[in-house]
Amino acid sequence: MSKRSFIACSVLVLFAVFAIPGCWQLSVHPLYTDEDLVSVDGLEGVWGDPDDPEDETWQFIESDGKSYRLIIREEQQSLLVNPAKDGLFEVHLLRLGGRLYMDIFPEEPEGVNGFYMGHVIPAHSFVMVKLEGHVLTLSSLDVEWLKKGIEEGSMDIKHERRDNTIVLTASTGELQEFVVRYAEEAFTAEDPVYRLQ
Repeated sequence: MSKRSFIACSVLVLFAVFAIPGCWQLSVHPLYTDEDLVSVDGLEGVWGDPDDPEDETWQFIESDGKSYRLIIREEQQSLLVNPAKDGLFEVHLLRLGGRLYMDIFPEEPEGVNGFYMGHVIPAHSFVMVKLEGHVLTLSSLDVEWLKKGIEEGSMDIKHERRDNTIVLTASTGELQEFVVRYAEEAFTAEDPVYRLQ
């Protein structure tokens, strides 16, 4: 896999999946601890937009009872994994404040130069999740809302700025407190996808 392909899989896919408004909020630390993990019936399968068969799909495969493998395909294709085109992620589910969340983390790609990999820092992202039958609704953290709160001083969470991007550096515990406190304000954009298989 080329350097450009890996960057696309580990970072850019996080910003574009399912066209949820804005960018995906990145975090150095996960949103979960091992004690927080839950499994949910009905997540396994392929999800997407049935009205647009050429649109990207998300496939969830249970891996060990506490995590899932997520394969994001930019265009509908066979169920075979194509590491050069697909985004491969590890997903963990957890409940905070009575709500379900998904922590998404890129898998390390195969065949990438070790020196190069030593200079790439993968990041977590997380979404609020509602699973109702054959409808999976994903709500990402509103990046513009977060930026505005930080700039105005009303939002106090550890972070670093890289150009115009905010990367959260808060600990897992601090992230959880933040998410519970601001769940209704921070996760307002809902993007439903539907079970395809």
